[in-house]
Amino acid sequence: MDSPDLHLKDVPVSGMSGHRNAADTLFFGPSPISDADTGIYIRKSVYAGTGKYVGTVTTVLSINKLLRTETISELARQGYDYRLLQVVGENARIITTNLNKPLSYPLTVTENYEGQRWELQVMPHNGWMTPEILLLGVTVMAMGGFVLYTAYEWVKLRTRNEELNMETRVLRKESVIDPLTQIYNRRGFEIEANHLLRSQDKAILVFLDINDYKVYNDIYGHEAGDRALVSLARELTALMKKMHGLTGRMGGDEFVMLIPGNSQKHIELLSKWADKKHFFMQKGISFEYSVSVGYAFYPEHAVGLIDLIHKADKAAYHIKRVKGINSFCYNSVLEQEHRLNMGFSVKDLEYGMPAALVICEANYQGRILFANREAEQIYGYENNSSSWMGKRWADMIAPEELPRILTEIKGDRNRHGAKDMNGNYPGPRNPISFHLIKADGSRIKVSTLGRIVYNQHYGDIMFILMFE
Repeated sequence: MDSPDLHLKDVPVSGMSGHRNAADTLFFGPSPISDADTGIYIRKSVYAGTGKYVGTVTTVLSINKLLRTETISELARQGYDYRLLQVVGENARIITTNLNKPLSYPLTVTENYEGQRWELQVMPHNGWMTPEILLLGVTVMAMGGFVLYTAYEWVKLRTRNEELNMETRVLRKESVIDPLTQIYNRRGFEIEANHLLRSQDKAILVFLDINDYKVYNDIYGHEAGDRALVSLARELTALMKKMHGLTGRMGGDEFVMLIPGNSQKHIELLSKWADKKHFFMQKGISFEYSVSVGYAFYPEHAVGLIDLIHKADKAAYHIKRVKGINSFCYNSVLEQEHRLNMGFSVKDLEYGMPAALVICEANYQGRILFANREAEQIYGYENNSSSWMGKRWADMIAPEELPRILTEIKGDRNRHGAKDMNGNYPGPRNPISFHLIKADGSRIKVSTLGRIVYNQHYGDIMFILMFE
């Protein structure tokens, strides 16, 4: 159907202030239209193709309504089909529409905002059929600029709202997800675990940590420690997928898991996983580590999540006391155990031991790994343990006595047989005496008592107690 043969002209209105826009539309306001709203008045005169005056269209636009997100969609409720387009070069992106096809003979309003071209296309559902619809179309044309501007502002607000929603989602994730391992942090685990417990008749709460985790940080650096944590988190995630459970990081090297049900199959799978060798990669090198896994049953051992975690933690601690096992189930006897043997550091040994202690590699080089305060004083290094680092134990023995000392150490090792299950050489150690060459070149006679043990980071190492 051909487009209507009508055109619009501005008609001066006396006694009212306003201005003309680029489309020759006369606008007035904003002016109050109620106690809580203001409006824009738009006035248009309608002429037939011969120039004959047809009538005047005056529209009052509510600012409050214009700024609502449903401003454009209101056209559909008023009997119009519409499309709002953002035009970039030769391409047009549909921002919103109530149809999935182009409009036939639409009225089109085009505006440019901040370097972007916007088009609003509108036509009645049933086409251009009656004068009343023509007048409504004229009204839409008069409103077009404002609708486009409102749509533009709406798109900006919607974009910002989406950005805020995204930021909110990120913040919510950060509040429950551990940034390093990408599993639940303590807060996230407790929230999800409490939800899961309410839906279960039975469950297993698991508490575990990495054995000697601090050593990895001290020897290889914190990056290596982080790698171990990430590797362990991935293993736990894979394990929980098999058991349909949850896992989370409580902090440091401590992790928790919640497993629905408590079948023997779950226990066997958990124990098998705890006993296997665990590895992480650092700079192309594979490092082995082990874990201590304690667990408690819900509701047999506790009905509250925090109490369950506490009791599973006790079971994990028990493993460190007894050695030789990697997983253990909580029982009430563990309540009598106290963590009296924990909390001692290398510094405590360095300054508190009433004897000289030297730790070195158990080979010909004998590189010194550690020496305490008493050993420093005997050797002549006052308050400077770093002076020992990298030196060879063999260089501190009188050269003429070194062959005898090495022979005695070797013979002592052979006499006491093979290593035990922990990789250590069992049995007593005979004292060995020799002259120690001090830092200033002088000599002092000392007696030593040593033991060779296996260390997963250095291999065979020798602990030496030394007395003047």
